[in-house]
Amino acid sequence: MGHSLEMIPLYCYKKHKLINSLLVLICMSILIWDVGALSGCFKLDFVLRRARSSCIVAYVTEGCRVAEQSDGYATFLNLRELSLNNNLGILAGFIDLNEKWPDGTTLTPENASETIGIGDVLLFEEVKRVYEEIDPIPSHKSLLPLVKKNVTRFEELIDFVNRGCNTYFSVSGSLSLQGLHREEILRTKFYVKNISNVQSKDVFLRTCDEDQQFCYSDGERREVPKLPECDKINLPTKEVFIHEYLKKSRPVIFRNALKDWPAFTKWSNKYLREKYGGKRVKFQLTPHGEFERIEQRKDWDSRGQSQLLQSQADQMPFPDLVLARPAVNFGNFSLFMDFLEGVSNKSILDLSVYLEYASIPEFLPELQEDLRDDFLFDGLFVKDQINIWLSDGRTVGKMHFDASENFLCQVLSFVQNQWLFIEIFFTYEKSHAYKS
Repeated sequence: MGHSLEMIPLYCYKKHKLINSLLVLICMSILIWDVGALSGCFKLDFVLRRARSSCIVAYVTEGCRVAEQSDGYATFLNLRELSLNNNLGILAGFIDLNEKWPDGTTLTPENASETIGIGDVLLFEEVKRVYEEIDPIPSHKSLLPLVKKNVTRFEELIDFVNRGCNTYFSVSGSLSLQGLHREEILRTKFYVKNISNVQSKDVFLRTCDEDQQFCYSDGERREVPKLPECDKINLPTKEVFIHEYLKKSRPVIFRNALKDWPAFTKWSNKYLREKYGGKRVKFQLTPHGEFERIEQRKDWDSRGQSQLLQSQADQMPFPDLVLARPAVNFGNFSLFMDFLEGVSNKSILDLSVYLEYASIPEFLPELQEDLRDDFLFDGLFVKDQINIWLSDGRTVGKMHFDASENFLCQVLSFVQNQWLFIEIFFTYEKSHAYKS
């Protein structure tokens, strides 16, 4: 198995004049037998290019040759053959340990405490778009692979690849149990449009300024068909939640799920002001309650805040538009409460105030004593962050997707139209995650 027999075509067409005649020498294909050489040996500049669209798995060699056929090498050959015969979503080949990246650096593992040696299996994850960036794929001069050492069991190698490449194949090349589960999730995914064609813009009247550039909801409903509503149920079992809501991406409201939180008996405007009034927080102010809106990019050009490279603009469906949000203000929590209560009792007009995305551990860590984050489906999620949202009741949120699963916990709704939510973001343990 350490040898390769390759047909190398040499297209030679050589002309010689000899005594007024044309001698044509045609160099036909020849066979080359190179003992120990491996086909499919990747250069690292090739890895950089292909990692923009593929997950790459490579067996480490010396000089792209294998002097001794170990169990690990035989196991990797099984993976490579499987990838060649099935659409697994990976590219499998070989890499020379002494190969260097275009920037001159050597192979370095993602985990700095590890080393890379001959016989290791490297996994180069597909380079993804960075969430905050406009460029579709970041530009890299080198990559840091995951390293798998002492590979002997085929099942172990398959598991390493599936986890690192977000793939779902079995030892036979067919979909694994997780892959079949994922297909079921995508097939049964919940869409509001499947149960209703009514949109919120058809329901709420809108007030616009003179030039029609800015419109906001005035909260009054038209006489239209009823909007679809989320299910409102008592806290179900973990199994019901997974199969009826989580797997289907179907929103749901759980009644009385937070009744044991100390926050329900302790929190009030007076309590929060007295206990945390001196704490420094960040909040936003805006008219009409709209905290983000679409504007023309040209209106921001003079401020130097909307410069785009042409390569970036080419990747955007609407390069002439920007998402505008109000600036963040910093001040004591008591100052925020002054604004909040003033807007709520209408002593402050034409203004809305919002404490959003405020990390409780960072800004108000003592509040955690009044919360419980183990109340939902123990063991299913890993807590990622806890935020507090507090507004005057006029804030308007745009439809969006969050990177993490989240539970929005309504703690208080005051008579003065103030609203307080606790948002708990969760992430799946990686073995439960599905790429969609």
